Amino acid sequence: MSAALPVFAADQVRLRLPMATCIDLLTDLHAAISRGEVELPLRTGVPLPFEPAGSNALLVMPGALTNPAVFGAKLLSIYPGNGQAVPPLRSSRVMFCSSMAPAVPRLPWWMPPA
Repeated sequence: MSAALPVFAADQVRLRLPMATCIDLLTDLHAAISRGEVELPLRTGVPLPFEPAGSNALLVMPGALTNPAVFGAKLLSIYPGNGQAVPPLRSSRVMFCSSMAPAVPRLPWWMPPA
């Protein structure tokens, strides 16, 4: 039986992933992009037929890293006509580890608080 997937609110993410750690991770990522170790296909936009027509969309932003062998996507919903109760932009991210990859260390925000 697998463990339940944790879902964190924004304040919980900030607690688990300090800005200094974000900067270090992004520095490493940009270096990997420069070395050609990252695949970043163009995002795909899917117009959604909901009212008001023509302004709603689903964006899919995939990416893959060779070391460690991980891949994932950011999913972004855009509803400019939403009112105050529901944000016009909402997103989720999903990450996968290649079956051929060694164990990938957990990022601090994946771990429960100490």
